[in-house]
Amino acid sequence: SVAVRCYYEGVKGLTDQIELHYVKEVNPGYFWLFPAGEGKANIGIGLSKSDMKKEKRTLREIMDEVTQTEYFKERFSDAKQLERPVGWNLPLGSIHRKNHGNGFMLLGDAAGLIDPFTGEGIGNAMVSGQYAMEIAAKCKKTGNYSDSALAEYDVLLWEEVGKELRTSTKLQSLAQSKFLLNFVINRASRNEEVQNIISGMLSHEIPKDELSSPLFYFKILFS
Repeated sequence: SVAVRCYYEGVKGLTDQIELHYVKEVNPGYFWLFPAGEGKANIGIGLSKSDMKKEKRTLREIMDEVTQTEYFKERFSDAKQLERPVGWNLPLGSIHRKNHGNGFMLLGDAAGLIDPFTGEGIGNAMVSGQYAMEIAAKCKKTGNYSDSALAEYDVLLWEEVGKELRTSTKLQSLAQSKFLLNFVINRASRNEEVQNIISGMLSHEIPKDELSSPLFYFKILFS
């Protein structure tokens, strides 16, 4: 996937919660708004590379278009852009890459641990750092930093994050369906229970694999 982000100050309506907006200007991607403290916000958009290839607009143009829509225009009316938008590739965790070799371990984005569904990667990066530290300490005691000695890092890491990343990969595929995505978002916009379910999954309070189950859609249909 690819993304662009920019820091602003003066965006109205900020809380201590992150915001993910699935709007038609970015569909099937999303527009995010993350509070960054002191009245500042990290805003941006993310799209899959395949969808971006079909786009005639640049990511920056799409982001500007979103902030000027009727829904966001007032929130950005007094906002000040603090920097030029920055774009980058997102190494998603939809592929299990080999994350070690003779004398090295890959962590965070280098290991491709970004959640394919939410685009969040800090949590998994911290997990990879913890396991890398543990394995490095073991290797230091033995003086062995070979591929086989570091293989345990890969095993431990994917035992921890693998299931979540596989589920998010399925959800990313489901989100490619505009009909299904609009169905879920429309229900959530009118039903607080559905909002709480989705929020719980994004915050890991509810198992995310429920979102890929047909029973989930049956549940929200009658919520």
